[in-house]
Amino acid sequence: MSETWLKPGITDSMVHFQDYVLLRCDRLGRGGGGVGAYVHTSINARLLATSECQYQRRPEYLFLEISIPNLTKVLIAVVYRPPKAGYLKDFENKCLELFSHFKNLIIMGDFNSNMLADDFNALQIHEFVESSDFHLVPFQATHHTSTSSTFLDLCIIDGKEKLREYGQCPVPFLSAHDLIFICLHLRITRSSGTTTKARDFRNLDAEAFLDDLSSQDWSNFPTIDCVDEMLTAINCNLVSVLDRHAPIREIIQKRPPAPFSLIREAKKEHYLAAFNCKRKIAFTWGELKRLGLIGSSVRNNRCNFDLDVLNNAFILSSSPHPVTQSMCSVSSLLSGDCGRFDETELFFADISPKALITAILKGRSEAMGVDNISTKCLKLALASLLPYLLRLFNHMLQGSLYPNLWKSALIRPLPKTKFPGSSTDFRPISLLCTLSKALERIVFDQITDYLEANNLFDDHQSAYRKGFSTQTAALRVT
Repeated sequence: MSETWLKPGITDSMVHFQDYVLLRCDRLGRGGGGVGAYVHTSINARLLATSECQYQRRPEYLFLEISIPNLTKVLIAVVYRPPKAGYLKDFENKCLELFSHFKNLIIMGDFNSNMLADDFNALQIHEFVESSDFHLVPFQATHHTSTSSTFLDLCIIDGKEKLREYGQCPVPFLSAHDLIFICLHLRITRSSGTTTKARDFRNLDAEAFLDDLSSQDWSNFPTIDCVDEMLTAINCNLVSVLDRHAPIREIIQKRPPAPFSLIREAKKEHYLAAFNCKRKIAFTWGELKRLGLIGSSVRNNRCNFDLDVLNNAFILSSSPHPVTQSMCSVSSLLSGDCGRFDETELFFADISPKALITAILKGRSEAMGVDNISTKCLKLALASLLPYLLRLFNHMLQGSLYPNLWKSALIRPLPKTKFPGSSTDFRPISLLCTLSKALERIVFDQITDYLEANNLFDDHQSAYRKGFSTQTAALRVT
């Protein structure tokens, strides 16, 4: 929309259209002017740049980045040039600067320059179009009065070959300007599938794998006191054996085949068998996702935002709260500065082989942390690694130690909305090392058992307690 006449006092809700989002740049300091664009909610639009809002008798514009699945991005400029306003080069320079990052460009707006005349303003626009190898859509006169018809409303694209159709129609009940439109042919990016890397377990011999892992050099492990060196020894031996027995290969994930009529009945029977029995709600949701019955379109969106911008947003949203002087640090608790310890205090117990095995087998996620060791790999190697993991875990609890490697995580930005428009529309998901999560489960169980045994849970607490949930909390309230 060129010359919207919108002002800050007119909110978006006053001019709202269902299923559309308004992006605007209002003129301040004088009536009239302003530019805007209505974008359908199914299209991901990002505002890249705008002109100064304060009226300066210069071109008023805004630039949008339009992202549509399977299409290359489009740079759209909406322009209003006040009558006899100069400084058109300001807009031209900004346009060329932004277009260097795009393959498609559409410029739309009222330039208040009659392109049917042979004057300075028209020649300046023609020079910009020709020197940039753009194409001016050849509309007829678009503005009509009782005495004249002029070609003021322009549409400029980056290539004539992309123009499939264009047209205009009068709307005298609404404006002296014609309603113009274009239809472009944009190249569709063919999806070659998502490429991921995973270990190939098809030819793995479990017995040979365990024998090879046991034959690694573990002779120095009992003499190591540093938890970082312990963890490095375990990870290096495990990864080297995995590389031989289950090497990493690239997998191209293509879209699933269409459900033809011959297999629909079989699918229906399988779904009924999977969901007829009563199971936990978490299992039901997991089965729905595994079978592809609930969409994951939000999480499958590619992240097109700068990683540094996302990183800064995540850091600001997760900044730690300042520690007050009344809080005790871990070191002071261990040294006894914050109170005397007796038999009723919490002490971590030695981890038994059964507890460690249970904690590792509880792992379900195959997401890997910075150590590149998945839950499946750890379970395969558990029989050989158990004594070394026991020594590592007990040494950490006895000495209040934690490996530096486990303090790092891979951050995956997941969109909160279907079409994220800013860095605040993403949430950071931390992918931790698999072994660190096993230690967390063990520590959690010991702390929970201590709190239960000493009746330290609040009577009204529902979180982190067996037999309690949001349902029990809601029942107490109601």
